Amino acid sequence: MEVTFKASLPAVHGAIDIHGSDGVRVKLDVDEQSLPQALKLVMFKGQVLDVTVRGEGEPVEVPKVPKKEGERFSPSQRMRNAIWSEWSVDQSGTFEDWYRTRMDRLIEGIENGSI
Repeated sequence: MEVTFKASLPAVHGAIDIHGSDGVRVKLDVDEQSLPQALKLVMFKGQVLDVTVRGEGEPVEVPKVPKKEGERFSPSQRMRNAIWSEWSVDQSGTFEDWYRTRMDRLIEGIENGSI
C-alpha cells in the first residue's frame, strides 16, 4: 500500500529533531485537503517505511558563517577546541566519543531552550 499527500516542514524550531545516535524525528504540516490521505499513515504504525521527498520549490541552503577578518579560528573551530580542552583534562574514552556526546548535549540544550 502507498499513501501520497502534500505536506510541508513547519517554519518552527524543532520541526526536525536530531537525537544524537538515536535518529531523527520529522514533523509535517498537512493542509485540510491532504488530510484524508495523510491519516492513512496510521495503518503503517510500527512499520519501517520507505520515504521519498520531492520539494516543489528551491531548496533552502544553510548559510555558512565565515571567519571574521582577523579571527584565527571560526566559531565551530573554537567550539571543537573548547571541547578538546575539556577532554584533555579527563581523557576518558576517545576524543571522538567525547566530542559527539558533548555536542549532542549542547544541541539538545539549544533545541529545548535551556541554552
